[in-house]
Amino acid sequence: MKTKLQSINKWLKVNFSVSLIVLLFMGLNAMATVPTLTSSSAAGVPGTTDIIVKSKLTTASSTTYFVVLPKGAATPTAAQVKAGKDANDAVVADNTKGSISNPVAATEYSATVSGYLFGTSWDVFIAAEEISTGDMSAVTKKTFGFPTMPVPQTLPYTQNFSNVTSTNNVLPDGWAGWRITSTAPTSPAQVTAPLQDQAMVVGTAANTGSGCYNFDGKIGAYSTAFDHTFCLAINTTGKTTIRVTFDAMTIRNNYSASTGYNFEMELQYRVGNLDPFTKIDYAPAPYVNTYSVQETGSTGINIVEGLYATLPAACDNQANVQIRWANSALSGTTGVRPNFAIDNVGVIYGGTTSLSVAEKIATAYVLNGQLMLLEGDIFNSMGVKVASVKPTNTITAVKLNRGIYIVKSKMGTQKIVLR
Repeated sequence: MKTKLQSINKWLKVNFSVSLIVLLFMGLNAMATVPTLTSSSAAGVPGTTDIIVKSKLTTASSTTYFVVLPKGAATPTAAQVKAGKDANDAVVADNTKGSISNPVAATEYSATVSGYLFGTSWDVFIAAEEISTGDMSAVTKKTFGFPTMPVPQTLPYTQNFSNVTSTNNVLPDGWAGWRITSTAPTSPAQVTAPLQDQAMVVGTAANTGSGCYNFDGKIGAYSTAFDHTFCLAINTTGKTTIRVTFDAMTIRNNYSASTGYNFEMELQYRVGNLDPFTKIDYAPAPYVNTYSVQETGSTGINIVEGLYATLPAACDNQANVQIRWANSALSGTTGVRPNFAIDNVGVIYGGTTSLSVAEKIATAYVLNGQLMLLEGDIFNSMGVKVASVKPTNTITAVKLNRGIYIVKSKMGTQKIVLR
């Protein structure tokens, strides 16, 4: 009898131990199937109004779910995300939800949804499920926005940024600040569509962070770890032979034969909001930084006035043409990158297709020693009116002696130098 009881007891101990091991294994296995998002992201696809969502999970045979809600929306539960609902349990539109199949662990997969608008911001809520157990991950939120597209301005157009000051940090109508890429400038400059908006901040040559800067009466994009730009949009409907002019200068610089970077300012254009940009040459020569040092203040150095370009015929008669100034990194691997700025931007149309000399062109410019003007009054350096041009749709050539003149028109006041 005693032997029999001992055998039963031994059998119970062995089987109880086995059961504990099985239960423990099952518990650990169940815990191991709870998916974790080791990485996830949501972003707009440059040059489109599409959103691409990416995920990488710790588990195989899983599915990632996501919903796209307006920025600031309440966070839904994992179950609501899977069901395509918001935090109020309302079903969201088909193009604001989706799923990603994750068959292999530690591998990135993605899905794309379409039909959004430029200038809008979104919160994307992401959760994953292990298919065999139904276990859900915690909800992850990713926030992003599509870049704002500036409103095209009518021609002729001029901008001297006199209202962009340290106490009025607001871009004029028709302008936008963008991040082109989250990488340093390249050579040639990046031509891709913008990645996101970049807010303009008040700065000086002492600033070293990438960004779009207000330099008190002029603007400039500083590109170090990230590549930034300013863009102007114009409406050329009914107009041909579109000409752009601007002043270029350097704000921050520490370039020498042994240190620093040599950059070129590139002028680029595109028609509409979606295509990549195209570089266009401007005259008389590309603007580059020189051997000089400036690391304080906001006064421009190495200023070149009246740089100009004629846009190609593809830009004629278009409702939306975008022009931007980008940085091309010609040389350098260490030291300080330069910070360029622009001022006195002008856009006109019509007339000759070839400019030999142009300065601060908006309603007026210089061609072959003559003052070319759409409309306005012309004063000499003593303040005496010497000529007047009535508003027309064509450009008038005014013959004047060499000297400095002031042109006053509905577009503003300009200084013109005849050499």
